This record gives sequence, structure tokens and C-alpha cells, in this order.
Amino acid sequence: IVQDAVHGMIELEPLARLIVDTPEFQRLREVRQLGLSYFVFPSCQHTRFEHSIGTYHMAKRLTEAIQSDPIYTGPKMTSQEQAAVKIAALCHDLGHGPFSHLWETFVRRGGPKYSKYK
Repeated sequence: IVQDAVHGMIELEPLARLIVDTPEFQRLREVRQLGLSYFVFPSCQHTRFEHSIGTYHMAKRLTEAIQSDPIYTGPKMTSQEQAAVKIAALCHDLGHGPFSHLWETFVRRGGPKYSKYK
């Protein structure tokens, strides 16, 4: 169980716990969600770790809502599809580098040009 400032108590399923306990995921505790914004807005202290846990929680709520909606008549999600959505939400920030999107802007300016693929 993780205490989240926005969502309250979040219970992690076993697979999510295994992922959260990895060094790669724990690294997100040191990556700020809003990059350098905390220099201007001191209360902007939340991390990609917190954000990813919250995103997992929202994905879990979404999959549960889809499964239990009495009005929805489309195909239900399999348990594997539900797990995939939740794990994708949990892991979506694992590839962020230092300084978050600021770093991406820097790399784009100095790196190869891929505009023809946009």
C-alpha cells in the first residue's frame, strides 16, 4: 500500500509491486515530474515515482469501471488486457532522462533531425 497525496491509499497488485521494487523504478523517486519548475514554484516537488503510482491507480480504476459498467455492451477486457493497461500506466515514465522534458528539448536541438518522420 502506498499513501498518495492526491489519491489516498493505493494498493499495488503483486506484479506492480515487483516492478516498483526494481532499481529502475525506484530511480523515479529522484526525477521531478515538472523538471526545473520547483525553482520558481517551490511547492512543485512531486516526482515521476509519485506520478507513475497515481497513473497506475487511475488505470486500475478505469479498467474496473469498464468491466463493471452495466450500460457498456461492447467486449469486456480480458484479465491480461487489464494487466497490460495497468502495467503500461505504471511504467510509462521509466525512460525519462535527467531534467525530464527539458532534456528532450536539448537532445532534439543537438541531435539528428527527424522532422521528415513527423
